[in-house]
Amino acid sequence: RGTDPADITISSSQDAQDGLASWNRFRSDRKGFVLAEYLTVFVEKLGYNLQTYETLDSCKLVPYQCVVKRSDWEQLRESFTVAFRRQKAAYRRANGGTTAPSLVEDV
Repeated sequence: RGTDPADITISSSQDAQDGLASWNRFRSDRKGFVLAEYLTVFVEKLGYNLQTYETLDSCKLVPYQCVVKRSDWEQLRESFTVAFRRQKAAYRRANGGTTAPSLVEDV
């Protein structure tokens, strides 16, 4: 049966120069995946603080959606995009296959 997929760490000396030397599967104390929490943790690892919101106009969003201030997002978008692309590659290595989660903005 092998290793629990939650314990997988993927390292890359190529990415070490950018502070992205390893990828660990995201874990949460909450039940199920919540994008707002994931995004907050992800950008903190890049050295940014980002306020995420799970509601829009007083309506609760589904767990795979969140809202951030455009001005905050624009400050970290480029760094996030590079890191998220690497995260997707690590995800595919850990899970096999050709697809990985993606993020869509301005929806």
